[in-house]
Amino acid sequence: MPINMSLDAKLYRGTAGSTATTEVNTCKDVSLKVKKGEAKISSRASRWALVKGALKEAEFDVEFNSDANDVHLQAIISAFVSDTPLAFKIADKANGQGMDADFEIMEMDDEQKLEEGVTIKFTIKPTFVNRYPTWN
Repeated sequence: MPINMSLDAKLYRGTAGSTATTEVNTCKDVSLKVKKGEAKISSRASRWALVKGALKEAEFDVEFNSDANDVHLQAIISAFVSDTPLAFKIADKANGQGMDADFEIMEMDDEQKLEEGVTIKFTIKPTFVNRYPTWN
């Protein structure tokens, strides 16, 4: 079984409302987090706390080197400032599996460490424009 390497993973960006198709090849690290909420379904019939999976939550972080000429970085900064959703597709490889949705940029961290290059990191979460998130 072949192992997927992070170097081969893909992040795509596009206009909200449709699947993103433009590869974001200037980013550094991408981290997708997906989890389920928990509905408590315990009863007095059992002495155990029982749960049932509820709504799924997702967010991803993406980091860039600060570069005023990076069109992807500048588009994400612009979307953050203007509260404009963007389409993103996160995949484990070209034509691989991952999340496809419209997202809103929720946080922007401009990290200026003394002995490193300036990096900008975003936290991005799904939103609704005219489609629901999917896992492909």
